[in-house]
Amino acid sequence: MRTRIHVALLAAATLAACGKSAEDVSAELGAKAVAAMAEAKKAGDPWKAHEQLAGVLNTLTAQASCGRNFVSGMPECKGVPAATEAAVRAELVRYEAEAIKKGEPAAIEAAYNAAAAGRDYDGATKRLPEYAPAMLAAAERAQGTPQDAGVLYVAGLLVAGGKVTMRDSGRAVAYLARAWAAGRPQAANDAAMHFLSINDQRNAYLWSLRCTAPCARSSDVDLQRLQQALQPAAAKQAQAAASDAAVVELDVQS
Repeated sequence: MRTRIHVALLAAATLAACGKSAEDVSAELGAKAVAAMAEAKKAGDPWKAHEQLAGVLNTLTAQASCGRNFVSGMPECKGVPAATEAAVRAELVRYEAEAIKKGEPAAIEAAYNAAAAGRDYDGATKRLPEYAPAMLAAAERAQGTPQDAGVLYVAGLLVAGGKVTMRDSGRAVAYLARAWAAGRPQAANDAAMHFLSINDQRNAYLWSLRCTAPCARSSDVDLQRLQQALQPAAAKQAQAAASDAAVVELDVQS
């Protein structure tokens, strides 16, 4: 027991000699996090507040005091206190939800991408079904400007995926087509993949033709592979229509 106490005292003395203790660092970081929450409330815009607060939290987290517990020998870090960090993250979710409800494009894309990447540690996947109605409502309000491209793209992926909303091929393609026309090149590949998933190779070929740099074409919608599955007349029809953004879907009956 005496040896353990001696080691603990020695560790405390060493920390004091080097400057602030890990506990002092943690307390300071916590105070800064609380101040950051108060400052974010002044932003006046939920997504601006979210990004401001998230940036501060990331900075403070990186300033954690890390070392080795002199008693257990295990690595140990003292950063923003857990309760304070939980409060900050709750605020971030609240700002995120408010921004998505307003139809903020950056918030909608960030939330969708986090969920698609499987970032379950902060509940992003679980929140997506809650956000989906507001995301689709934002897409319905979209005017098709470049600023709307991300909102339309997310809406298309949601409806095409059929995981958090009912799958609707017509709406999916309509959203993706509008996203592509608004300046989201990758939407062409997703439209092609969606047509392929419903065994419509002619329209998959049409949209694969439209997937030009910087659009990255999936191997499943390789141009040569799709063209070989079509009659020459059907391939020529798709090629002739590919440059016309007004053509969303070819009549496969002809």
